[in-house]
Amino acid sequence: MNKVLNKYNVIGDDFFYHHTVTEENGETYYHGPEVHRQYEVLYLISGEISYIIEGETYNATPGDMIFVSPNEIHTIKIDGNSTYERAVVLFDMSIMEKLILGADVKLSLFTIENAKKLRVIDKRTVSRYGIWKTLSAMIECDEPEPYKRLTVVSKLIEFMISLDKIAGDVRTTPPTEVDPLIQRITEYIERNI
Repeated sequence: MNKVLNKYNVIGDDFFYHHTVTEENGETYYHGPEVHRQYEVLYLISGEISYIIEGETYNATPGDMIFVSPNEIHTIKIDGNSTYERAVVLFDMSIMEKLILGADVKLSLFTIENAKKLRVIDKRTVSRYGIWKTLSAMIECDEPEPYKRLTVVSKLIEFMISLDKIAGDVRTTPPTEVDPLIQRITEYIERNI
């Protein structure tokens, strides 16, 4: 049973987030597969999950963040023997383009070639950069409208800057498992799209 603690669409489908808890059910199950045009960042608060992105499996433990690029097929394998709590943010770069151009800033993580290098941000890195605090402030924002929208967007900008800094400082996350068939299919699709 999913219990949504907080959910907010900031700018339609270009930027939204949710904080959700799924109670334990005693069985391993999958959520997905899905694909969307937004970047997705999942912060694992509690539970045991494996995130499968384009046929590559990444294990996550509480405190880790998962980063998924737009248009990537992904699914989650969830261990139902514990409560699964997560905070998820989805955002499209279109909301940032004018701000980035106006500030003459390049967020190099948010390019096709770089975004796929960052998958799991371990809890030590999340803590060192304070990005959970920024994400939490975005999710827990209780400002009245119209200030809420502006506050949340400003926290998204801060969050994206932190992610970009992290991408420059951490190594590429190796998958714990690779499905060669899915990887070949994905590579074929990307080459021939």
